[in-house]
Amino acid sequence: MKNYLLGVAGVAAMLLVSSPLQAAEDFTDLTQGDDFYSDIQVLAEKGIVSGLPDGSFGADQSLSRGEAAIMVSRALDLNTEGASHNFEDVPSSGEVAEAIGAAVDANILDGFPDGSFRPDEAMTREQMAIILSQSYDLVPAAHFMSHAHDVERQRHSFEEISELYRSNVTSGYPDGTFQPENEITRGEFSAFLHRAMNAEIDPPVEELNDPIVFVKQAENILFEGILEGYQDGYGHIGEEDDGKTAFSTLRPSFSPYYSHDYLDNIEQRYYNDEFWWNHLMYDFPTQMPYESITVSEGENEVEVIFAVEASPEGPITHGAYNAYYHLEKVDGTWLIVDHVQD
Repeated sequence: MKNYLLGVAGVAAMLLVSSPLQAAEDFTDLTQGDDFYSDIQVLAEKGIVSGLPDGSFGADQSLSRGEAAIMVSRALDLNTEGASHNFEDVPSSGEVAEAIGAAVDANILDGFPDGSFRPDEAMTREQMAIILSQSYDLVPAAHFMSHAHDVERQRHSFEEISELYRSNVTSGYPDGTFQPENEITRGEFSAFLHRAMNAEIDPPVEELNDPIVFVKQAENILFEGILEGYQDGYGHIGEEDDGKTAFSTLRPSFSPYYSHDYLDNIEQRYYNDEFWWNHLMYDFPTQMPYESITVSEGENEVEVIFAVEASPEGPITHGAYNAYYHLEKVDGTWLIVDHVQD
């Protein structure tokens, strides 16, 4: 295990010894092409991270909870001046103390039941997921689907970890695990933080920087909206006078993502015809386990392809299939104009 044997003041010094603004190439142990180099580069230029006393970055070293508080408070530009806390194991003043106080006030970080914060304790991947979920507006979790073999639905951090997967902040390990209790390194946290910073989409979108996140966010909003027309998740879509939400009420929340004609088809398919819950889930591949996602880009059109895994058993049974989302730039903004499956 890699644990920092430093006092709290030492934690702050590790992040602040270098100039607040620098480039990744300034770190003695980083060269272009290294894992997480570009993520560290961006964060260093923004003054979110800096190096260790020996001039290195220490990408492979465990990240402490105190360091995480400083990085997140900088990334979110929290007002740390004079921020206070009630943790007995954290000094009453100094940058790390103020960063912890500001992060706790913002409901991003919290202490332990014994009243401690443990600023020198190594942060776990699970704790990282909770912090980033609290900090950024990520694609909400799919409550009925686990992305990692070792993250059960009953786990207290299931939703937060699911959000990281659905927002392309993480893809987990090659063996299909997330390993939530593993310590996270400074390099890994830098990468996750940078991806989370870029995962938020505020439509209308004029420049499509990440079409996968755009499609996932759009489909989740549409999926959750359509579910408002179901009775407890089962049966047919109800009418507004049944206490359910009419499509005309929900449509404005969908229109920043979908073309007018596409939404007309959605209304016909789900609101004017009989449609069942299990069929609805099949129609939304972003809610299903998928093997891969590919993107084909043109000047004013983009295609995002989800290769959905076969599901031979469970509430939804189906073979493997591909789902194609066609995006076009309509009147200056990107919209989903078509979705077909084979």
